[in-house]
Amino acid sequence: MVHTFLSKEAAGEDDIVSPELCFCLDVFGGRLVSSPMDYSLQSREMENFCEEFKEVWNQVNLG
Repeated sequence: MVHTFLSKEAAGEDDIVSPELCFCLDVFGGRLVSSPMDYSLQSREMENFCEEFKEVWNQVNLG
C-alpha cells in the first residue's frame, strides 16, 4: 500500500518509486515489512475485508 500510495499520490510524473525502498515497521512484530512486488492478492484481501466490515457495520447500526 505504501508503494501504491507513493506512486499515485506523491511521485512526480518522471519519478520512479522503488518497491524495495517501500517498507513499514511492524511495531508489534518487531520487524520491517517490505512492499510486495505483486499487489493483486493484498488488494483482493483488502476489498474482501472492506465488504465484510460494511456488512457488520450495517448490522450493528440496524440493531
